[in-house]
Amino acid sequence: DGTLTDTADISFKEMKDGLTKPDLKKIPLLDGAIDFINQLKSSCDVFIVSDSHPKYVEKIVNEYFNVPCLSLADKPNTSKTQDFLKELGYSEPILTNFFVVGDTWLDVTLGRGLHALTVLVELYAPKKIEERDGIGQARKHWKSGPTFYAKTYNEIISIIGDKTKYLFSGEAVFQGVRSHAAIRFHTEQCPERFIVYR
Repeated sequence: DGTLTDTADISFKEMKDGLTKPDLKKIPLLDGAIDFINQLKSSCDVFIVSDSHPKYVEKIVNEYFNVPCLSLADKPNTSKTQDFLKELGYSEPILTNFFVVGDTWLDVTLGRGLHALTVLVELYAPKKIEERDGIGQARKHWKSGPTFYAKTYNEIISIIGDKTKYLFSGEAVFQGVRSHAAIRFHTEQCPERFIVYR
């Protein structure tokens, strides 16, 4: 919701909660979502992790994406996602090679809890503020500490292809690279900390 489908709006809540039967004709995909997933599937493993009800999630995933999925994930709690990945044969050390891509602080916090790289995406314009997910509150998502930020599926593909080029400025300094996402900044290196001024 908000990463592959344009369903962040409250009007989709009953479908997402499994209270009404999901109607695929009324569930808008974001432009390019199917091609994005297919492109990822050609080079890496893809999973969908959602807080929405299985009746809703599985119908969309089976119709359009055909990848393993987890419903009622209880993000940002990591336990259900970890169990899901272990059932698929992924162990704890491998999780550091994962990217969690999502549109809210819940996704970023889940990724951080899994010790995965995170990509905060802004693929749609929110119409209303939604308290739990923080929809419409960009600052809340930024403060959760994503590793990367993207506004298009092509940017996500580029990040996954060469992550060091897209690090934020502070992270890039520690990797010793120049980043496309870097903002001009002044740094002070002290014995106990590193300060970045933006």
